[in-house]
Amino acid sequence: MKRFAVSDIDSSTRTAPPLPEVRFRSRPWFQWILWIGTPALISVVFSEFLQELNQIHIRREGVDLIADNPWIFTLATTLPFFFAVLLLLERQRRALSQIQILTEVADAYSRGDFSKRAPLRGHREEAHLGQALNNLADEIQLQIETLRIEHNRMRVIIGGMKDGLLAIDKQERIILLNSVASRLLQAEMRSSKEQKIGLAIQSKEVCSILLETLENQRPDSTKFEVESADGIHTVIAYTSPLLDSNQDPTGALAVLHDVTEVERLESIRKDFVSNVSHELKTPITAIRGLAETIQEDQEMPPETRNQFISRISDQSMRLSLLVTDLLALARLDEKSGKHRFIPLDLRTVTQERITTLSQLGSPGSQPIILPDLGCEALMVFGEEEELRQAIGNLIDNAIKYTKSSGKIEINGTIEEQQACIYIKDNGIGISPEHLDRIFERFYRVDKARSREIGGTGLGLAIVKNICLKHSGDVSVVSSEGSGSCFKLTIPLHSPNNQT
Repeated sequence: MKRFAVSDIDSSTRTAPPLPEVRFRSRPWFQWILWIGTPALISVVFSEFLQELNQIHIRREGVDLIADNPWIFTLATTLPFFFAVLLLLERQRRALSQIQILTEVADAYSRGDFSKRAPLRGHREEAHLGQALNNLADEIQLQIETLRIEHNRMRVIIGGMKDGLLAIDKQERIILLNSVASRLLQAEMRSSKEQKIGLAIQSKEVCSILLETLENQRPDSTKFEVESADGIHTVIAYTSPLLDSNQDPTGALAVLHDVTEVERLESIRKDFVSNVSHELKTPITAIRGLAETIQEDQEMPPETRNQFISRISDQSMRLSLLVTDLLALARLDEKSGKHRFIPLDLRTVTQERITTLSQLGSPGSQPIILPDLGCEALMVFGEEEELRQAIGNLIDNAIKYTKSSGKIEINGTIEEQQACIYIKDNGIGISPEHLDRIFERFYRVDKARSREIGGTGLGLAIVKNICLKHSGDVSVVSSEGSGSCFKLTIPLHSPNNQT
């Protein structure tokens, strides 16, 4: 079995591509000299200019302005420094404001809020830092969106799987449990996450094989039965180690394949093949034995020979009926032929079968049939021949299992937009333990009596399949010795069910 990588289950561990490198350049030393030296140089030049101007004034007017007004020189020399300090403080304020904004943006990113963006203002270094933060946010948002899409896709895939998935980490804690595994193992999906497998999962077989796979780091498989809310299920578990990108073990995964229905169908198939073989073999063996006897005994009395020929005819008729019923079942299993459906009145079909089957026996040799199909039409949409066969099988069964002194009541009615045909007899009835299985193929309540009256064991199975094909159903209420009541229902005809 293939080994699974952790990235196959949790895409959030994927490595993001490297972010662009941000480099900061130190400010050249001569810029600092210019910032500090320029005000001083201006002050010196301005003071020299004042002194020169003062000398000119002394020569012309004979008055020393600087000596008489010392504040002029002081103001001239200190004013440039004052403006220089103001400029430096303003620049520092702007730098601190930009740093504070960048800090707020970085804090927002650390909290997972990537909607904020850094302003691209200030000097080149500050703008470059803001651009780097914006690029970082764009890249992280792209990676988060990619991971979210992959996570949702993986969740949909895992949720839609028909097999159960159960995964644990190296600490034996559950890291993955889908709905199928939750249903099979009767474990709550949310509360079981991060729990120890031995505490959350009751199935010892699942726990054992997963822990062995985790310890041995080898794939394994096992078959076991587990009891869930809807009964006992047969499950095949396939396990495999979980590996990270460095091929180091990180846990174990189990795939749970429910084979309950497959095994049930396989059992039905085997029983069907066995029953068909037995049912075919019985008349064939009888026909062969009787024919060989007639062929070998040339001096057989004519009366005995006629009896043997009559029995051969009966067995060949039984064989023909069996093959006919098998072909009918095969045709119904194909679930095709709805293109032959037509609107028809179920009362007409029922009355035709009553008339036909009533004439098969001599007067007094079969029970009385009392039809009451009502006055309202029972319009359905279906195949006439199949519905005729289904109703005919039910009436034929009632005749066969009811004494000649008994009676059979056949009623037709409409119940909840369903056309219903009731066939009630006062025959031998069916014991409760057989009621759940009488619609199975080749199932007989009394095998000896069924073969004696010529039954194939397929009649009720055919009725069931025909009803299902017509979106209907058939049911029975019976008690041994008190008779049976079969109910056949088919949806009433409407334009919406002509598909």
